[in-house]
Amino acid sequence: GTQELIIEQQGSSGYAIKSSVDLRLHADYDNDTSDGGSNIEMYTDGTQRMSITGSTGNVGIGTSSPTAVGNYKVLQIRGNATTNGGMIRLETSNGTSGVARFFAGSGSTVLESNSNTPLTFGTNAITRMTIDTSGNVGIGTTSPNGKTEIASSATGDVLALQLSNS
Repeated sequence: GTQELIIEQQGSSGYAIKSSVDLRLHADYDNDTSDGGSNIEMYTDGTQRMSITGSTGNVGIGTSSPTAVGNYKVLQIRGNATTNGGMIRLETSNGTSGVARFFAGSGSTVLESNSNTPLTFGTNAITRMTIDTSGNVGIGTTSPNGKTEIASSATGDVLALQLSNS
């Protein structure tokens, strides 16, 4: 069939790009990397808001040059001021029943459940530690009965607590 690419005005709200097949955006389409590669940059109100660096594939939101970290691919979110850093917000479809936030500012780095749900940490797809909605911490249990509860169902498990002054 016919392949179409349509750019049309959407009333006063801007333009839409529509494609009847996959839409691919290429920078440096000639694959000439001797010029350092080309970035994909997105602007609103005359200000660059997001970029994908051509040489690394790293993504920057709030920065045009995301900082490389070893051989890792980087998503860097930079806030508007030193007191308001970048934030990742994950939520359910209604936006209220399951909200997790990870953000940084000048005074702290925060990982929190912003709804009435526990915060859990796991390894190997198994919950290992839970902070419930009352602030109680459970290790080996998802329902701690006090400020801190360490539980094990295996026989022979021994609790080891080592305090040292070094």
